[in-house]
Amino acid sequence: MTGILPLVRNLLTRPDAEALAEEHLATAPDASRGKYRRIMEKWFEWCAIYELKPLDVKRVHIEMYGTWLRSQGLSKGTLKTVYSTICSYYRYLYEEGYLDRNPGLHVKRPPTRHWSQGSWLTRDEAQRFLMLAESHPDDFVPGCCCLMLLNGTRVGETLNLDIEDWHKHESVETVRVHRKYDWMQNLAISDRTSRALERACRNRKSGPMFVRGGVRVTQPQILSVVVRLGHEAGCPERITSHSLRRTFATLAREEGVPDIQIMASGGRSSREMVDYYDMGRLSVTDNATVTVTKALENNNE
Repeated sequence: MTGILPLVRNLLTRPDAEALAEEHLATAPDASRGKYRRIMEKWFEWCAIYELKPLDVKRVHIEMYGTWLRSQGLSKGTLKTVYSTICSYYRYLYEEGYLDRNPGLHVKRPPTRHWSQGSWLTRDEAQRFLMLAESHPDDFVPGCCCLMLLNGTRVGETLNLDIEDWHKHESVETVRVHRKYDWMQNLAISDRTSRALERACRNRKSGPMFVRGGVRVTQPQILSVVVRLGHEAGCPERITSHSLRRTFATLAREEGVPDIQIMASGGRSSREMVDYYDMGRLSVTDNATVTVTKALENNNE
């Protein structure tokens, strides 16, 4: 436990579950807070239907909720996000002394895949994609696409940039990115990205980096552009903002960039996450069968 004072506070004035959820969500990244709030609202609604008090639930109730969500067609990936959000909430309540136990501690979650199953761009497709982005009539498009594809930034991190986050030094230019889980990082950018940012900012000296109609660009706006550019670039699969992040990790590894540098640029916490996003590991041309076949063919020459 975290001491007797939180327990005393809990006994004297026990706030309701919704108020505590808002207290907890105050520490969440701005880009994710709305999504987490909707998850908690649905959890509270489910508890109300079954006449459960959210502050009195047990692990089995959280797992029952997950089972119900799966029966409604929710994907395993989305269910993991739901579990993570709810369990984070109860961990917060326990650590702050609002609860004397953590019902989310041993919740059984869906197994984690060891590779991403999303779309990505080949080297040629990525080059065509960037050329199309740079010729797009909207000024925000080249900069957004360059950062996501050449630096591996998340779409939310990209769109939350302000002009003041862009720093020009003698030897290198950087952008200061507000990372997921609320930490800041300076990222070096290429000359190509720098030119794209110049276009995005024009003569503005402050405010949002990427604007459309005078206001900050939204995720649906950039997603619609990325999907269209992917189609025009000849990609057989639907390309999304996250596809560009996968592409960055894959192409960087193909070029021999050390994992530690890929992790740093993409804001990833482990080499396992680099493995997860490296789509080249699943490429037929890199398959062990192909390698063995080529070796045998070379041996017969």
